Amino acid sequence: MSTGKERDLNELIAEFTRRRFEAKTDAEREQWEKELDEHIARPKLEINGNVEEFAQELEIRLKRASSPPMDMPPEWKEAFGPFFERMGNVPPPDQWQWFSFELWTHYVIRFYFVYGAEPLRALLEREAFWLIAPSVEYFEAARAASDDIERARKTPAFVEAVEGDVDAIVDLAIGRFAKALSYRLGAILNDTLSEITLWALDNIKGELKTMGKERIAQARDRVTEMRDHFLKRRISVEKVRLGTPPPGAPTLTKEEFEALIDEAQAALKPADMDQTKTVVLAYINKHYPAVKCGSVKQLNRLLKKHGLEHKFPVENAGQK
Repeated sequence: MSTGKERDLNELIAEFTRRRFEAKTDAEREQWEKELDEHIARPKLEINGNVEEFAQELEIRLKRASSPPMDMPPEWKEAFGPFFERMGNVPPPDQWQWFSFELWTHYVIRFYFVYGAEPLRALLEREAFWLIAPSVEYFEAARAASDDIERARKTPAFVEAVEGDVDAIVDLAIGRFAKALSYRLGAILNDTLSEITLWALDNIKGELKTMGKERIAQARDRVTEMRDHFLKRRISVEKVRLGTPPPGAPTLTKEEFEALIDEAQAALKPADMDQTKTVVLAYINKHYPAVKCGSVKQLNRLLKKHGLEHKFPVENAGQK
């Protein structure tokens, strides 16, 4: 394959997102979404079992994708620049720690995999970092200091702490890879068997000897219904496989909820907004939408439930 012609997926996602946003009609938006889905489903990448080629292609893609976002301030990009560079470097294949595993489906069909720990870690690092990447506000709050010397000391310490958190997440996640992939293969094999059978039926239903016009119409409706069913089922299986919580706000412990309040107040303190519940609430909803704290009234209930009303002494005094 020609790696020079293969653009990074992140670049394409950004481009399609921009074009979708700029589209003037729903039809245009749907067209951009369809083209993006097509690229993700068929990225035209063929490795053919060549490990060296795989390593080279992986390194090229990681380096393209491993650069600080353009909309971040220079201080943020400079601080995390070395970490992005680290995430974009993968050791040569002869330095990989190989491990293999056998995965079985519920149909007792075996899939055998050989994989290197280093490329898997590199991919997981990127996922972990963007899950916990500090916002500009939080970054500035963590480095707040009365002089440049203290600020220069705090910056690498904060970046090192973020890297440590990323490594801790990856160390735990990498052990679940084989188990998660095993479950995924079982579900995908089952759904794929059904889907390709339905696809074949839909394409030659007019040629089947046992199907009249009435049955063809019934088959068409059945195909649509079953495809919708399999799609919903696959999403459901994926959520269970990955441990995604069911719909609704997650149940936070006192410690988790207090950590959210502390983070929001630290980020908002430089602007003297750390005691304003409305602003703190907006910060939590922006950075942690899964919490689904919809109003100051709900925030007050959670503060009272966990005995954290002292977090807003100024505004609480005003309310009393």
